[in-house]
Amino acid sequence: MSLAVEFVGPGVTVQDRGRPGFMHVGVPRGGPLDPTLFERVRSSLGNAPEAAALEIPWHRARFRALHALVVSVDGEVRALAAGEVLEVPAASYAVRYLGVRGGIDVPVALGGRGTLRVASLGGLDGRMLRRGDVLRADTLPGGPPETPPPLAPASHPLAVHPLDDAPAACLDALLRRGFTVRPEVDRVGMRLAGDMPAGSTGHGASTPLVRGAIEVTPDGGLIVMGPDHPTTGGYPVVAVLSRAAQGALAQHRPGAAVRFSLA
Repeated sequence: MSLAVEFVGPGVTVQDRGRPGFMHVGVPRGGPLDPTLFERVRSSLGNAPEAAALEIPWHRARFRALHALVVSVDGEVRALAAGEVLEVPAASYAVRYLGVRGGIDVPVALGGRGTLRVASLGGLDGRMLRRGDVLRADTLPGGPPETPPPLAPASHPLAVHPLDDAPAACLDALLRRGFTVRPEVDRVGMRLAGDMPAGSTGHGASTPLVRGAIEVTPDGGLIVMGPDHPTTGGYPVVAVLSRAAQGALAQHRPGAAVRFSLA
């Protein structure tokens, strides 16, 4: 059973829950930009926990079923007959997920199937999908489909855990001032325009990073680390997003307003 790609915008990749255990060799955990929406798709199909799906950011996409398939778009399940076209419109939020029953069949690399573009690892040869690609449905054993919970609106403001040594002036600015999502957004991180106080975050020595870490840049903006973040960074870190806020932030498009609060 397979699905052919007829049209995709930039950034469409195969993703799964991630590949933990390799940060010490410079490989981030990865995983979906929006874990909650990804799990909604997986559960609606009854797929195994390790099953992979497609992550579709921002743009519309079109696929053709080469065989009969059962698919889920953001938790809405439907059956496709052989030859039927599936249109995935661009969502009002930033990222969508397309799953097939059984999962997307790609090789396991370092314990995961997800695409890590910065290392050309996982997914389809470590790259974004393009027109003409054919995706096979996996045969991973799963369970009965579950009724997914309704989509919840993105939480706002976004909860953060401050670092113990974060300067008071910098933390106060993070919690009191508003920020705007810039166009520089990918799975590595999201840039936010803002007006953080200059020089309030100390030196910029290299420091370990985790997903959701909030770096303060010299121009007063922020970089929030995504699932494919580097393992170390040179800008000061002031706080880390809560797990729930990480997925909520991923659903913000460029130009969207962002505010933070204490977790």
